[in-house]
Amino acid sequence: MNGTISCAVGDDFVVDRSDNGVTITAGQSTHTHDTFTVCADTVDEPDETFTIVWQAGVGNPFDANASNCTSAFTCTTTFTITDDDPTVVSIARVGSGAVTEGQKIEFTVMLGRELAAGEIVDVPLSISGTNVTAGDWSLALKPGVTNTGVARRIGGVVRFSGAGARTATLELTAVDDGTADHNETFDIALGANTDFDDSSLGTNVGGGADPHSTDKAFSVTVNEPPPSVSVHSSDAIGREGGGDWAGVELRLARALESGETLTVDYRIDIGLDAVNESHNGVSVTRAVAGGATTGTVTINGPNAPRNITLRLRPAANSVDSSVSGVRAAEFKLTGVSGVAGAEAVAGADSAKVFVNDSAASRYTYLNVSGASTNATTTRV
Repeated sequence: MNGTISCAVGDDFVVDRSDNGVTITAGQSTHTHDTFTVCADTVDEPDETFTIVWQAGVGNPFDANASNCTSAFTCTTTFTITDDDPTVVSIARVGSGAVTEGQKIEFTVMLGRELAAGEIVDVPLSISGTNVTAGDWSLALKPGVTNTGVARRIGGVVRFSGAGARTATLELTAVDDGTADHNETFDIALGANTDFDDSSLGTNVGGGADPHSTDKAFSVTVNEPPPSVSVHSSDAIGREGGGDWAGVELRLARALESGETLTVDYRIDIGLDAVNESHNGVSVTRAVAGGATTGTVTINGPNAPRNITLRLRPAANSVDSSVSGVRAAEFKLTGVSGVAGAEAVAGADSAKVFVNDSAASRYTYLNVSGASTNATTTRV
């Protein structure tokens, strides 16, 4: 390097213009020329090239057949300046606050500069937390957003490649798994610096890629959704005074946590207008005789099942015997309380039950199926 010249801020290279040419004396076959100095900087940038054009002196032509010569008097030499400053990668959440299972967490991964054609940066992401497993989340590029040159790869790696690639907008979905996780904290972070440049990845930018010194991770609290309740009926037909039961099933969207108690109020309507229906090919008439049974199901966490079967059967000789056949009545949820946000699922808050009876004017039995002690019923 020529020690008589120095770089100024912003220079990629400098030329010693005091040297007006190259002289090869008799007997020399090569000549070392140190007119050009490549400047060091701290700017992350793509690799650069510059070209020296050589002009032959009078009477001393070049080899016109050389690959870098355009004539016997003009040749070129191209140099590449390889960048040695790392491409800095940062991560940032969009929005703030806790989310509920089933909701999405939006965030961006951003490079310190746009990539040039042929450049690649692979960014491994780490998603962890206490009791957080791979089944608790899913990750995808946000739809409807232009993620130029961005792709998801196996193992939680986000790849940036090609001209214009710089920003990835992603969505992390907190999966509603139906279990009581006692509220989780997701820790989303960039992979370690050594991972960015690991030989198993495709990062090829000069200087490698480093995580930002501070903007390299964030955490989000993920809350349980409210335990909504739906009701479903079985195909069984209850029989007056017999051993057959009509059944309805209460289904909780998630298991209850320790200390949670859910109160489900219900009503069984049997005073509906007469309607002819078909149940498994059997003609069904809803009971016309007036009356309703109401009650409460109390469900205690954390060991209550998510699906609770209620069995219904009319008492023997307790109804008008003037009408016989299969009848339908309606089991309807009238209230859900005890846990903040808990509610009956709209459109799934009632179900028909069927009774083979004289004229099922009133149900007198309502029991919880099985031996569970964590759900009890009260008939009003």
